[in-house]
Amino acid sequence: MFWRNLLKRVSKWFNSAKKMVQESVSAAYAKLRGFVAVLIAKIRHFFVLAFLKLRGFVVATVAKIRKFFVTAIANLRKFFSIVDTLNHLVQKLHSLINDIVNVFNSELALSSRFFIVPKIIDQLGDVVPIVDRLIKCFINIECGSYFYFL
Repeated sequence: MFWRNLLKRVSKWFNSAKKMVQESVSAAYAKLRGFVAVLIAKIRHFFVLAFLKLRGFVVATVAKIRKFFVTAIANLRKFFSIVDTLNHLVQKLHSLINDIVNVFNSELALSSRFFIVPKIIDQLGDVVPIVDRLIKCFINIECGSYFYFL
């Protein structure tokens, strides 16, 4: 009987030790699961933030590159508009100078030369809007239409 009671007590002690070990293992497992879940959540949060920052950086870079090209194209258009204006002005001035030279070189009577003066004044009237357009382009008020003189 002594041995039986001793075996029962030892068995209870082993059962209680087994139960304590199982509880501590399950508690450790639960803590480990919680730790891993928190770790995964933090890693996921880190990668989401990193992706969002990378996406924002890429979007900002693309916007800057786009702005650069839009500005470059606008400046090229402005440049070619000014060149077109200057070309048109040179053509009109060349025509005007040729008409004035022809009037003075012609052997027409002085009275008939006065009939050509309105034509020259009319050509000066054609030059004024071109010069006005050129000035506006240079002070950046208006510029950009390729078909301004057509």
